[in-house]
Amino acid sequence: MMLACFRWLKLELALKGCRSKDTMDYSNLIHSEFFFTKTLPNKAMADEVVLLDTWASMFGMRVRIALAEKGVKYEYKEENLRNKSPLLLQMNPIHKKIPVLIHNGKPICESAIIVQYIDEVWNDKAPILPSDPYERAQARFWVDYIDKKSGERVSIKGLKVGFSRSRVAAQSREKREERREQRERKMVKLLKPNRAVIVLQGRYAGRKAVIVRTFDEGTRERPYGHCLVAGMKKYPSKVIKKDSAKKTAKKSRVKAFVKLVNYQHLMPTRYTVDVDLKDAVNPDVLSSKDKKVTALKETKKRLEDRFKAGKNRWFFTKLRF
Repeated sequence: MMLACFRWLKLELALKGCRSKDTMDYSNLIHSEFFFTKTLPNKAMADEVVLLDTWASMFGMRVRIALAEKGVKYEYKEENLRNKSPLLLQMNPIHKKIPVLIHNGKPICESAIIVQYIDEVWNDKAPILPSDPYERAQARFWVDYIDKKSGERVSIKGLKVGFSRSRVAAQSREKREERREQRERKMVKLLKPNRAVIVLQGRYAGRKAVIVRTFDEGTRERPYGHCLVAGMKKYPSKVIKKDSAKKTAKKSRVKAFVKLVNYQHLMPTRYTVDVDLKDAVNPDVLSSKDKKVTALKETKKRLEDRFKAGKNRWFFTKLRF
């Protein structure tokens, strides 16, 4: 730009010197082009190349290979992707990703674009893209294909493309769903009425309960496998021999809860509790407060009778954890 301005000024001054009788000496300005061209810094000396990258990035490896093929000297700056540097955020404010090539203070982002830029700027050695337009278009097509379809395992030698990230994610998701269905099928066999279970989630986590009714296919409100359980909200206290009848009755009191629980939030045990609660507890009692209070009182009474009879002792003791 400056060189063109000096050439234009030289031409203008030459024309004025031919048409005017002015004795002003324009020789210094006319020959300033010679001085400018001699003092202009060499392009190779002025190049300042910085690469923001991390060693594990295959896209950064693409840029490093291109720079090595061209013989370009550059400053490598390792980036921590968990704690990105202010320089990376400043040079790539949109994606905030690596690699970023900084050439004379100007950032270039995206590895494929960086490689094309390197090939165009340093075009005097080892061309990366072919000169034929059709072959160059084919090369760019395969670069775009690899970027979109390749996964984490891409071998540069031979371009052995692994599974794409989306395919791997889809397969892992399908495997998780399959394993979950297998667990549910196994649990359905174990989760039967009168089976003693342990609640794993929610307010009553760690409490023991007994299954009253199962819903393997789910319902409209709860479209997943779940069951209705009645459990121990408060366990009876330990009764010793010297306790009076009144104190024994007080220690034998329990508090119960009734709740619908997801199969995934229950751990079945090998124990069963022979207590019939189907006529006292059903899903309809949860819709009304009065019905729920009545169901809880009846459940409490039947569980206390079971405890006083000396049966299912394991069910009426706290877990040791």
